[in-house]
Amino acid sequence: MEGEVVGSDKRPPYLERFIHAGIYEKRPDIMAVVHSHAEGVLPFTISKTPLVPVIHSAGDMGLAGGVIVRDGPRLTYGNIAVFHPRMFDGIEPGTWLKLFPWAYRFVEEGRVTGERYTGVWDNIGTAAQLADLDRRLKR
Repeated sequence: MEGEVVGSDKRPPYLERFIHAGIYEKRPDIMAVVHSHAEGVLPFTISKTPLVPVIHSAGDMGLAGGVIVRDGPRLTYGNIAVFHPRMFDGIEPGTWLKLFPWAYRFVEEGRVTGERYTGVWDNIGTAAQLADLDRRLKR
């Protein structure tokens, strides 16, 4: 598990092989490591621009009987919501705040309901994501 090259390939080996070898060494039950260089992320690897996550893939909250909860199996909030205007009482118009943790108070009070959507979902937050969806829909 030293990350040595196996076979006759003469190209320079990837440096990530040491990371993969470390995973195999620590977890002998793992049978494969998937390593991806997603095009949308590559520019951040060669610039000083910080990568800012736009979704929380580990999930935001759980869902129990149609009520949003802070525990249980976690789901990702899907960018669609309807809020009663009274929820914003005491917040000055134009005030910037993050939805979470602000909304957690209402979740903990059992006042937030939700449902799990299991269909196809496209998160459109950039021009590239919109162009990709447009291409797929035109097929």
